Amino acid sequence: AEPSLLVDVGGGSVEVIVVVEDTNVYSASLKLGAARMTEQFVHTDPMSDDEQADLRAHFKAELDEVLAACREHGVTTIVGSSGTMKSLVRVTQEQRGEGRRSPFQHSFPVDEVRTALRWVMRASDDEREAHPAIEPRRVDQIGAGAVLLDTICAGLPGVRSVRVSPNALREGMVAYFIDTNY
Repeated sequence: AEPSLLVDVGGGSVEVIVVVEDTNVYSASLKLGAARMTEQFVHTDPMSDDEQADLRAHFKAELDEVLAACREHGVTTIVGSSGTMKSLVRVTQEQRGEGRRSPFQHSFPVDEVRTALRWVMRASDDEREAHPAIEPRRVDQIGAGAVLLDTICAGLPGVRSVRVSPNALREGMVAYFIDTNY
């Protein structure tokens, strides 16, 4: 019901949609995917402070228009989709002691999410691999996803909560195909 930023983090790109009262008021597809950004910016384990700073500066520059649209429309919630976003929210749940609960349909305070993101950004591959909330195939690229989400949160001080959807771009493509063909 509240103005929201929908974020789908893929390996090669990130899709963003600003929604106000069920209306898409802004959307973009950006070449900021977690795998792409990891390949381009992350060369140490754990990610160095300089790599994080370079990645954050790149994200800020590329997200400028998105963040402006969010501020213009009073976005107060981020709704993530995709495995990367799901894993990041699950790290938050683990830190809250709620690891067995489904992450869907729950709101997480942005300050708790950012604490979890900082852990992910500082963690080594071995630490991320050992974490029960992080899927093994996301271990290598989740750090870049964490910097992306943290950059968005930092750029939107009006955001109060983060949610994760059980559906992602893939499910939307299926629904669209069915709607337009049957």
